[in-house]
Amino acid sequence: MLSRVLGDQKYKKSTQDHCDYWINTVRRTPLGLTFIGPWGSLGLAAGASFGCLLAADSGIGDPVKYRSYAQKQLDYMLGSTGRSFVVGFGANPPTHVHHAGA
Repeated sequence: MLSRVLGDQKYKKSTQDHCDYWINTVRRTPLGLTFIGPWGSLGLAAGASFGCLLAADSGIGDPVKYRSYAQKQLDYMLGSTGRSFVVGFGANPPTHVHHAGA
């Protein structure tokens, strides 16, 4: 966000490094979710996806790669692998809002 507001090169570089880290370094589950740890992994991947979409829209880094990453992560969350993680949405969704899978 600071790179968009201030246009400072150091923020653009930091943003690009962050997205490249998520895409190239963070390990993935067998079905493709970027995975830092067992708690809040979907939220972390969603946040990274949002940041990479902002970077792509700002012309930072590789917009095609960043949008593709975000789409794959969000598709995973919405059920592209046979299980949706959004309560009441998609294939075989969680039914209880406070369930860990929700």
